[in-house]
Amino acid sequence: MATIFNNNVDCIIEILSKLSLNDREQCRRISHSWYWSANRLASIQQELYIIGHDRHHRCRKHSHIPQRREKIIIDDNNGGSTTELNTIYWPYPFIRYQCYCLILKRFPNLRTIGFESINHWNDHMIEELIINCPHLHSISFIQCYGVGQSRMHESNHINLTYNGWQRLIHSYGQQIHTLILKDCQIDERQLAIIVDGFRQLIRLDITDNRLEQATALRNLSPTIRSLSLGNHFGSEMAIHDYHNDIHYIPLSSIVSGSGCYSITELFVQGYLDNQFPRIVQMKQLQHLTIHFWRTLFDEHDSIQCLSSIRHLSQLQSLEIYHHNTHDTSLAMNKELLEILRGCPNLERLVFDSKNGFECPFDDRMFERMKLYCPKMTSLTINPGDFSTTNCSLQTLATFPHLKRLKLIDFPAINSEGILSLLKQSRTITDLIIQDCCYIDRPEQFIQSIIDDVHRIQDNNPLRRHLNVRISSTQTMYRFLSSKPEIHSIKLGGQNGDSFTFESHSFLLHLTQELFEQIL
Repeated sequence: MATIFNNNVDCIIEILSKLSLNDREQCRRISHSWYWSANRLASIQQELYIIGHDRHHRCRKHSHIPQRREKIIIDDNNGGSTTELNTIYWPYPFIRYQCYCLILKRFPNLRTIGFESINHWNDHMIEELIINCPHLHSISFIQCYGVGQSRMHESNHINLTYNGWQRLIHSYGQQIHTLILKDCQIDERQLAIIVDGFRQLIRLDITDNRLEQATALRNLSPTIRSLSLGNHFGSEMAIHDYHNDIHYIPLSSIVSGSGCYSITELFVQGYLDNQFPRIVQMKQLQHLTIHFWRTLFDEHDSIQCLSSIRHLSQLQSLEIYHHNTHDTSLAMNKELLEILRGCPNLERLVFDSKNGFECPFDDRMFERMKLYCPKMTSLTINPGDFSTTNCSLQTLATFPHLKRLKLIDFPAINSEGILSLLKQSRTITDLIIQDCCYIDRPEQFIQSIIDDVHRIQDNNPLRRHLNVRISSTQTMYRFLSSKPEIHSIKLGGQNGDSFTFESHSFLLHLTQELFEQIL
């Protein structure tokens, strides 16, 4: 009987592991076996994320910058992510103390815990976290304003104090390797306590906080590898808001300490000034992401400051996002060429200008890129230019290692250039073309890609995966193949509806009438 019971429990645990935490809570009520199995699964769970409900639904200042969250691990067997399955969506922006304690007691072996939009924090809640989760290696607070000092001027609320931070450091200071404090209104004094106390940090994210110069970063632990900092400046948001204390990216504080020699991944956002060129001292830097703005008169010549990246010859990944340009005629062709020439080891490049630069990517620029960056495997450009023609696609097809290509708003390329790119390239497996060209005969274009993909895979058997996505404001075509033959085609209509057709041969005939009905 014991063997049968254990087998049943194993089966139930396997089922529960595929469900979200909310669904597991419902299954606990089925029977004693399900109740015991759910508790058993919770006792061995290592990740937990609690996301509160923001009742204000206000437009946040960083709404158009992607949130930097914990690394999401995709599980192909589940068809989803482990982060989603281990997330509790709480209906309020606070958790009552009793509920908070019960949640933590149910997950005693957590290694990673994250909170988002949970605003009420105090030293007692930190003490419960220490007691119930002694094995934590990663802690994340996103938009948890009670962690900072946003309400210290309100006598009716008690926030996390310096004593609470000292208790965190005493318990976790030598074991936490990932600490995310994003948009929590952390101040300079708290940052100094954090940097001095957590000496085993590998990743630290302190973006969008109440920091001025972040001088405490001079004392970063030599174990640090990934650092994110800086403030977002939305369109014309109030400049006197809590979050807008830093006007310039505080590179001087970083390069003045041990982080200058240990950081390999850097994410910064803000305005550029004459301290940014000191980034050349970071000789270990391999991944750099920059979100930057220019002031109205650009007193510090931000584009020239940006060009100092050309001295980082060891750089492997570079992402440049430019926001809120006042001079839409500004060009940086020369500076970008210098960056490409100085970074021969570059494997990934993202250039995204939200509102400004005259696009530096013409046909000649892609030819230079092939020469200067022969190791390029991933390329994303937004926007394009009318001077960028199908010749650029032919050049991109000859990149020896390019696997992923994403082009947005290139008005001069057309369907013939896309088909030619797919025919000639022997390396591209992911192609995304967005808002680039109008396809007047989409059904013939679909059939041409299906035929070409089959020929491509016949000529190159090692290329068993091809993902092509062509989208615009009205129509989207998506082709997926995980085998040498096309087996699934998805078309998106104007209202976002999707239609799936299954075919076990490489030919799929779409009549004009059927296609018009679908769209």
